Amino acid sequence: VMQELLERLQSEKGNPLSRNHVCRGTLLSRIQYREDIELWGYQDARPLASGGMTPNEVARWTAPAADQDEQ
Repeated sequence: VMQELLERLQSEKGNPLSRNHVCRGTLLSRIQYREDIELWGYQDARPLASGGMTPNEVARWTAPAADQDEQ
């Protein structure tokens, strides 16, 4: 596994950086990546075609995390 990952890293080193700043971490956690979206300007992957969530679904999924911050 490590060898495969190192090979992938080597093959990507020469590629230009993407201008598309999408945070896919929100697909895994509604809390850990909020700062990336809210403060650092990353685009939330959940409502994009690859994420498959509507803006309303994103709001419902994220709301409990916002409630925890207020406690």
